[in-house]
Amino acid sequence: MTLIDEYSIKARQVPALVAIAPMVFAVYALFPELQSAWGALGGVLTTLGGPAALAYVARGYGKRLEPDLFKSWGGKPTTTMLRWSDDCISTDTKRRYHKTLRAAGVVLPSADDEANDPVAADAKYESAGEWMLRKSRDTKKYPFVFTQNINYGFARNLLGLRPLGLSAAAVCSLAQFSLAGWDLIQKSDVSVFLGISIAISVAGTSFWLLAVRPGWVQSAAVAYSRALLEICDHVDDP
Repeated sequence: MTLIDEYSIKARQVPALVAIAPMVFAVYALFPELQSAWGALGGVLTTLGGPAALAYVARGYGKRLEPDLFKSWGGKPTTTMLRWSDDCISTDTKRRYHKTLRAAGVVLPSADDEANDPVAADAKYESAGEWMLRKSRDTKKYPFVFTQNINYGFARNLLGLRPLGLSAAAVCSLAQFSLAGWDLIQKSDVSVFLGISIAISVAGTSFWLLAVRPGWVQSAAVAYSRALLEICDHVDDP
């Protein structure tokens, strides 16, 4: 696997770039004389592994959230969907998945076992999830799982970066509006670039406030988990 693969770019680097974009445009707008210097700095950072560093930071923020997210959802989505007590997928489909997993050597509880000892049952469902994760590593055989994994990683990492991204966009908006107001007071023209950067900061603030929410991440996690479970219907495919 390369240092920067498709997953790292889409699920890790892009969220980090979304978080810092308003700051970059704000610096260009507030300090035009630094544009060439910042451009040179960006080239140096790219050469020295800046994208890899962004990916690492975004992943760290996202992974830090997962335990609390899973707890609020009642467990990992793959675990909850395999429970007999859960109705996210139909009983017949669940029975078919259980049969496939047992045939692969995964020990799963019966409905009575789950009712009598939910903690032990969840441990077995966790093991089933690990089996599916191992199977899904073949991204050419299971491209849909890979795509859903990227979508979940993107949403999770954005939520992890939300405090940073929202603060940056809000502060940049305030600074840029202040500069634009000062220019108007001085009867100077507001530059086109400043107007564009204000729009980016305002859009960023709205995005972090309204779109990046735990419910969005949960929807992506459920979609990814459904894709993982569907592996059970294709384990014998060539």
